Amino acid sequence: YAGFFGYTNGATVKKLAVSGITIFGSRSAGGIIGKAVGNIDIQDCSSNFSGDISSTSYAGGIVGYTETATITNSNNIGNVVIDNASSNIYCGGILGYSYSNATIFNCYHIGIITASANGYSYSSICYSYSGGIVGRSDGSYYITNCYNIGNVTASAHNSYGQTCHSYSGGIVGCLTGGATITNCYNTGNINSS
Repeated sequence: YAGFFGYTNGATVKKLAVSGITIFGSRSAGGIIGKAVGNIDIQDCSSNFSGDISSTSYAGGIVGYTETATITNSNNIGNVVIDNASSNIYCGGILGYSYSNATIFNCYHIGIITASANGYSYSSICYSYSGGIVGRSDGSYYITNCYNIGNVTASAHNSYGQTCHSYSGGIVGCLTGGATITNCYNTGNINSS
């Protein structure tokens, strides 16, 4: 796991600004936290990278992977990219993937988001998720006063002809739980293939 904090359990992070060139995590990467378990609370934080935040599975401008999260007044400026990964992948301008419930308030992302999955075997069905704020969430979500400025792209291919799926959204790539999204916007192009 890679980030200013690679791994946290039940963390509260406040008023932290991180800048640099790139972050790469072999499994999960985030500008502030790579992987967060338990309840996390992030307030007034920012990440600004001239290169990419990237990993092989989960990548987010603030957090790559989390269980339950509250993220407020935070932003990422920079690209979030997973390119040609051989597994299911999740990219988000603020949060890559949330296993459970999350609240995101007054957050924004500026930059490119790209999730490109390539199934590596005959039996591999691959999935790719990209979102301006969140790549994918499997819990209840409240997203308020958030925006994305930058193109959002998801692609998924398998050279063996198996079915692959890609999901791309200006705010969220895929929501499987309940969601309330209020006063949010996206100005980037959205592409899925």
